[in-house]
Amino acid sequence: MPKEIKQITVCTRCKIPLIWTFLWPYKEYYCINCGGHWGMMGAGDYVKLTPELKAQNKVILRVWKSLRFNLLGRGDYGMGNCKKCAGSHTHKNHLSKSEIRKDKLATSMLKKLIGAWN
Repeated sequence: MPKEIKQITVCTRCKIPLIWTFLWPYKEYYCINCGGHWGMMGAGDYVKLTPELKAQNKVILRVWKSLRFNLLGRGDYGMGNCKKCAGSHTHKNHLSKSEIRKDKLATSMLKKLIGAWN
């Protein structure tokens, strides 16, 4: 039986591994290097997973996870642990000062990462 070749999805523009996220509506893939967003169908290029891409992806995902925890969804959404969201999907209509502050800082950091993997 032939060995299966592992692949990874990379950005078409900069060849950096893409991140799968639900932060932006209808834009499930995100490139942390160029800031590009794509929907789940036809995003990026599939390439052979090399040791370099595997290591790069590991670092990118660690950085992303540390920021994503503080980023607010850019669409309409509800928070499962929020009593005000019960029955609706509009948490952004009653954000706390802490949520706003964390999102602003994380968004700023995300913007500063553009071009970091060139």
